[in-house]
Amino acid sequence: MSVSFDVSAKDDSLIVALVDFAIEEFSEMITDTHDKIDFIMDVTACHANGCPLNLQGLIETDVINRHHDLAGIARNIDKATGKLLNNFLPRFAK
Repeated sequence: MSVSFDVSAKDDSLIVALVDFAIEEFSEMITDTHDKIDFIMDVTACHANGCPLNLQGLIETDVINRHHDLAGIARNIDKATGKLLNNFLPRFAK
């Protein structure tokens, strides 16, 4: 089974806004090996492959909760399936 990136246009816009907002807050997440596109793909894959997210809630929450979810998704996403590994569950999972 391959990873899906099939999300609505509204969700896609929210994911891009979320990642843009988060990058401003914690630029240390952006490295030579993990850039903005990687974060967008990670969040999209998570959202589209079994762990739908409350995207608006993630945008509106505080920096601690946002960092927890985005860093956790980046660390625990299976790039081949879009599923989360290691029993990680984002705080803003629906």
